[in-house]
Amino acid sequence: MLSFIALVIIGVALDYFFVAVFRGLKRAKFLVTEDSDKTYSFLTDVGGFRIDRAERTLNYAVLGKRATVPLDDLKRLKFAYLDKSAFMSEVFFGFDVTDFLGPYQDINHWYEIHLETKNGDKIPLFTAGQYQPREFLLTWYITLQERILEQFGLFRDVHDYARRVVDEIKDGFRESNCEMKYH
Repeated sequence: MLSFIALVIIGVALDYFFVAVFRGLKRAKFLVTEDSDKTYSFLTDVGGFRIDRAERTLNYAVLGKRATVPLDDLKRLKFAYLDKSAFMSEVFFGFDVTDFLGPYQDINHWYEIHLETKNGDKIPLFTAGQYQPREFLLTWYITLQERILEQFGLFRDVHDYARRVVDEIKDGFRESNCEMKYH
């Protein structure tokens, strides 16, 4: 009996480890590198960005393209959300008959933050994603795992994280005397 309990404990521990590793945030780097009177700059997986507060410009390097845009030419900050099918992950992690039903199909949550200029150009700033399993009769267990791992700092919800990032970027522009319309 004791060996059975030990196997259950090991199985649960491995399951939690598995969740912490495979359900972590994807492409979610956001690092403020400077926040001074003259400059606000940050790095993401998309590129590097620098607001020159004295010259009122945004300098950026995205996908090998470097450019400078006057802050007055920026129209709004856009926060977008998209769910994409996680079919391959679902097959890898275990496919069953209920996975044919929409509410139980695994998905990837993706968030994107980008700037829109007055001439219609889009400047991508940040992107983050996270795999979300959805299983028949196990929603309570998946939620429980997430909450426990959050308490130990081993899991971050992509929605909450992306919201904090958009607020941080918005604050950086506001402190540069560039109030961004947020959509």
